[in-house]
Amino acid sequence: MKKEELKELIKEFESTTLSRLTIEEKDFKVTLEKNNSYTPVTTSQVVTQTTMPVIEAPVSVKSIKAPLVGTFYLTRSPESKPLVTVGQHIQVGDVVGIIEAMKVMNEIQADKEGIVKAILAPSGKLVEYDQPLLELE
Repeated sequence: MKKEELKELIKEFESTTLSRLTIEEKDFKVTLEKNNSYTPVTTSQVVTQTTMPVIEAPVSVKSIKAPLVGTFYLTRSPESKPLVTVGQHIQVGDVVGIIEAMKVMNEIQADKEGIVKAILAPSGKLVEYDQPLLELE
């Protein structure tokens, strides 16, 4: 595995909810692991802020989450166009993706209305239960 491929793998791993990933090739093995435990802030870690914070207008961000574990796809077939794209307005009930679980293709329908702000789960990758797939605004 080349250095650039490894950097890309680490970057992609950090953006997932996975806590451990091991990849083995012929003469190469890499294991990535995250510590997702909560660390409470102690009084020695508290930093006081002397400037006034910038208050931004609240933006309502919603997400569509995976209802089951499986492989997530943004298209119905390898040659078809994506079911959703960033900037697209979706309605409740629109099919936004497909999760393959146990050789069954399950259509994922939007349970919220909004504009797709980000696609959080890469197509063709394993997703976990309740993992955010799309971010809506």
